Amino acid sequence: MTTDTPRGWMFTLGLAALAVLGALAARTVQPPAAEDQVSQTDSCFRYGRFECCIKDD
Repeated sequence: MTTDTPRGWMFTLGLAALAVLGALAARTVQPPAAEDQVSQTDSCFRYGRFECCIKDD
């Protein structure tokens, strides 16, 4: 039995369609707003892309 379109191509096209839809969805999502209001009494340090602030309350 032969088919006109091999299943591998259908799987690849399905993955490509999911990648395109995922990219379109990622474009519409807004990143969370960064908190720019860190008081001068707070102690902050950065480790790579992470930042940790300890509030003096």
